[in-house]
Amino acid sequence: MAMLAPERAFAGSAIDRGVKPYFVLGGGLAALVFLGIGLFLLSRAIRTRRLAAAAVHWPTTDGMVIATDVIKRVSRSDDEYDRYVPRVSYAYTVNGVGRKSDVIRIGLGDLGYLREEQAREHLARYPIGATIAVHYDPQKPERARLEVGQAGAARYFLAGILLAGVGVGAMVFAIWSASLPAR
Repeated sequence: MAMLAPERAFAGSAIDRGVKPYFVLGGGLAALVFLGIGLFLLSRAIRTRRLAAAAVHWPTTDGMVIATDVIKRVSRSDDEYDRYVPRVSYAYTVNGVGRKSDVIRIGLGDLGYLREEQAREHLARYPIGATIAVHYDPQKPERARLEVGQAGAARYFLAGILLAGVGVGAMVFAIWSASLPAR
């Protein structure tokens, strides 16, 4: 009957007095959790994109590759894949002060590659002892990177939008549950 006339089913809906507080509280808590995680991921994506956009205009200095390595990040569960993160340690000098960094591209350290071969191919661009161009932040010279662009911000943005949307849905559910008459 509800499928044939859904407006009549919603209009006559009532919720049991004993479970109503749990629906409202559960929906509200779910909304807070999902909105919080979604907004955190969105802010991380926006911060990464802004930093990458600003980094395009950073000045460069010569640096030297000190070491390279591939770090294997083992997944914590069976439904995730292991990640291989290329790491290039390099030294550079800004305003007479020697510095070290290992950022290749903004966000790449968080993301990595699914196959070790991909990470090793990336490292092949940076042989030990090679002179390289290092892009550094003129306001914070300790912040540097080797490559223009960023990795992973789109994933954080998409996940943030989806989780925030679930949070909004949970908030609507909580408000709707609160508005139902109790029987």
